[in-house]
Amino acid sequence: MKITDFRIEKVTAELKKPFVTNIRRVEKIEDVLLTLITDNGATGYGEAPPTVAITGEDIESIERTIKERIFPAINGLELGGDDVFEALHTSVTKSTSAKACVDMAIYDILAKSVNKPLYEYLGGKAKTLRTNLTISLGDNETMLKDAVEAYDDGFGILKVKVGADEKATVEVMRNIRAALPSAVLRVDANQAWDAKTALNIIEKIALLGIELIEQPTKAEDLAGLAEITAHSSIPILADESVFGYEDAVRILDEKAAHYINIKLMKTGGIYEAMRIAKLAKERGAKVMMGSMLESVVSISAAVHFAMSDENICFYDLDGPLLAKPSAVKNALIFEKDEISLAECVGLGITF
Repeated sequence: MKITDFRIEKVTAELKKPFVTNIRRVEKIEDVLLTLITDNGATGYGEAPPTVAITGEDIESIERTIKERIFPAINGLELGGDDVFEALHTSVTKSTSAKACVDMAIYDILAKSVNKPLYEYLGGKAKTLRTNLTISLGDNETMLKDAVEAYDDGFGILKVKVGADEKATVEVMRNIRAALPSAVLRVDANQAWDAKTALNIIEKIALLGIELIEQPTKAEDLAGLAEITAHSSIPILADESVFGYEDAVRILDEKAAHYINIKLMKTGGIYEAMRIAKLAKERGAKVMMGSMLESVVSISAAVHFAMSDENICFYDLDGPLLAKPSAVKNALIFEKDEISLAECVGLGITF
């Protein structure tokens, strides 16, 4: 079974409300949708979001990279071994979302070829995942209102996006905790702080029962991240600082974070994500299965991958929950904050 052709389209979904972080604002999902085709007519699906602020890729560059660099490198290659993935990853530097788009389409085909759901093909078992719901950055009154509404709607784990303002961050977290004493709260600074600011904030919110703080410093500031991790009473999760395997090694070697956030759009797909997950398990570091602002195609890939490794124990897979219902047929089942899968083969995506 060899790769012989592909199609590129777009998948779009309107968001229920703007998605706002320290580094970007998004009004709607508009992602690349890939159909990969083999010589026996089998097809696999992949998706890649344009996340310029994080991966440096927009719609045009993702499409161009797949057409001009990745597909020529894998065209005609036999599926079933490492060769196709090695060709994929060496076809271009960076461009991790474009790689992930192709990677998940290959895995979709491979799982379908043995009539298994992808999680089973990867060695996992079906289970229910409990995702957080993101509270976008805004004024404190709006964020509190959004958090209370989300909790009342059945979302018990909230990831609160915060910015550089130390006073506003402390105030909003105190307000949310006072209003929601039983909620699981996560804080995501999206690189907004330096080490001094982070430690000041942590000291002031230390008694609020925060589960973790995600990426407090700039991605490249590993010294600052390590300083925070060494002195923080709240576990630190590295996100933008970890793209590939070598980044994960560096983070864990330098004790720059307690936990690792794996996103397929950062790793370039499942093949590299498996290496990072294995490393984290060996080092005793828990893993979050994260995502960008993605629709049901790539979120399906993330859910299947999350089911393949017991060390993945935090889930940030709320993209489809933030958007209006998708027209793409899929196997995802959302019951408030719980995600499971209907019976399926491959990713469970059909057109």
